[in-house]
Amino acid sequence: MHHALRRDRRRRRALRRTEVTRLVWKTLRLTGPGPSALRAQDALSTLGGAGSAGRLRNRCLWTGRGRGVLRAFRLSRMALRDLAARGWLPGLHRASG
Repeated sequence: MHHALRRDRRRRRALRRTEVTRLVWKTLRLTGPGPSALRAQDALSTLGGAGSAGRLRNRCLWTGRGRGVLRAFRLSRMALRDLAARGWLPGLHRASG
């Protein structure tokens, strides 16, 4: 499997694991100044960056490409074109040719 795809899957698993906890701490941090905000900031820093939503990148499931990925299909533009031409995507076909 492509290394970038493995890394992306690992980051998505980490996000799933820490998403709720991270949202709770972020909400507590934004409630206002004081000791609870400092404690929340400290807790957020100990969670690490691997589970952060900002670390994710939409990657093509077929090729691992990180650019030109259509969200609806999670495929790159080239992979989508190739699979549509072969008729492997149900409900999708080329306009001509």
